[in-house]
Amino acid sequence: MPTSYRYELWNGKKVVGYYDCYSQILGHHVVVWEESTLKQSYYKKARSILVPLTCRVIVSNHSDTLVRTVLDVRRKSKRQIALLQRGIETCIG
Repeated sequence: MPTSYRYELWNGKKVVGYYDCYSQILGHHVVVWEESTLKQSYYKKARSILVPLTCRVIVSNHSDTLVRTVLDVRRKSKRQIALLQRGIETCIG
């Protein structure tokens, strides 16, 4: 059974949703295609959403710090956020 990873969509103030994928996200950003590969046109460039990765401090005590990797959606529209929340997509990062 494949393991799925859940990443928070963070708008700078609160969590607005979650992004699920089957692999860990590594790198500086995530590229998510707006259409599935079967529905994309042959004659047009495929449209994609580029989402940067950031780290968010959850708890910071004297002895330990809990940091979570989140997708930064501050500059994304509501339509793009809805596409990210749509379901399990392919992660490219």
